[in-house]
Amino acid sequence: MIADDLQRIRRDFKDRATALRNREQYDRAIDTLEKALHELRSLTPEGVAEERALRAEMADTYGIKGGVYRRAGDNAHALEQYRFGAKHEDEDRVSTYNIANVITLEITSERRSPAHPDVQAKLARVIEQLEADTRGARQDEWWAWFDLGQAYLLSGRLPEAQRCYERGVSTGARGSDVERHVQILEELRDATAETSPTTSRDIEAAIAVLRTHID
Repeated sequence: MIADDLQRIRRDFKDRATALRNREQYDRAIDTLEKALHELRSLTPEGVAEERALRAEMADTYGIKGGVYRRAGDNAHALEQYRFGAKHEDEDRVSTYNIANVITLEITSERRSPAHPDVQAKLARVIEQLEADTRGARQDEWWAWFDLGQAYLLSGRLPEAQRCYERGVSTGARGSDVERHVQILEELRDATAETSPTTSRDIEAAIAVLRTHID
């Protein structure tokens, strides 16, 4: 049984790394997360359930590591970690965190157009999963609605995006949550101004409405 090992790794490494990240000790946080990944790679799961649990933990750890790099301003390494995490996510389709960040950074850091076939394929994967999630277990989770709204925006579906944002606000998004999301949308708006002007205008329209919900 690896459940105890996973709990230990979360407690001894991932929780510690999160605390270090919050204190802006990014190098130490990254080193701690690398130790967590080393520990995870050493585990031998038995059966399908343990394999899925290990993949989910690996995806989450890569996602946290990507987030640390992103806070440190190192988007290239952040994107690399999110891509590793997305590979683990893709097998079981239980999360869209890493792949959503891959899409964002490919557009904002690599200046890839949202219309690029590879980006559109990733967006279709995110939309498919989040549509199902928001009809089910995540229907009352604002962040799922916001993530779906962002994916719709990047797919040229502004009306659907606006409805998602309205639902996200109604399910409990705070002003600070809206503000953080607007910051991401502003980066996407600026990055798509040349690669996809229509997308950029749609994002600005969504931002204008969202700003009315910032305290």
